[in-house]
Amino acid sequence: MSEETSVSATTIQRIINEQVKYYQPYYQSMPENLSIDEFKYGEGQMAFEYIDVVTGTILDILPSKDTRTIKYHFRSRYSQKQGNQVKTITTDKNASYVSFLQELFPNAQIIINRFHIVQLVNRSMNKTRVKVMNRLRTSNGEDQKKYRRLKRFWRKFLKKESALSYTTYQYFSMFWKRLEAAIVSEMLGYDPELKETYRVYQAILKSVEENDNLR
Repeated sequence: MSEETSVSATTIQRIINEQVKYYQPYYQSMPENLSIDEFKYGEGQMAFEYIDVVTGTILDILPSKDTRTIKYHFRSRYSQKQGNQVKTITTDKNASYVSFLQELFPNAQIIINRFHIVQLVNRSMNKTRVKVMNRLRTSNGEDQKKYRRLKRFWRKFLKKESALSYTTYQYFSMFWKRLEAAIVSEMLGYDPELKETYRVYQAILKSVEENDNLR
């Protein structure tokens, strides 16, 4: 957000902290499409908010994100009938949220925010690369070469496959003059787990880009 507005993160945090003081909650009804999230305020504390997705209205902000606080809030402020009216809930990948949201809103479809899906698979892809890389950390000369390549060119694995260059030859250290797509393909050949993880990673990126259903 700070990059988009050319305002420092500190300034944005100060504005959020000030606005929270004047916020008035809305308890009359529950929208059909809900979004929940958490954010930092004060001295590193984490708050919880829920929003009407259609109107963008913040319905309430809770000073804590712990499960007990959130469950008590919804059960004391809204009837089960109101909770049953919620059709979709957009959230991040926080597993604790998913477990109790289904209790509070039994008819709602839980939708994981696409940004968090990409973030999750990005980390998984990199975790596999590191695992394979460390397996190659041996005294064998060929393994050492593969290890250095996987360590140096880690960003290539996280790049969308469609964004790799397939036509322009470039100089890459430890590869000399090659196609970018060719060096990725060669490194994927070092390990079947790495290759399969990359295939799944790219398939998910493509689905997100093409707006496929990612339930």
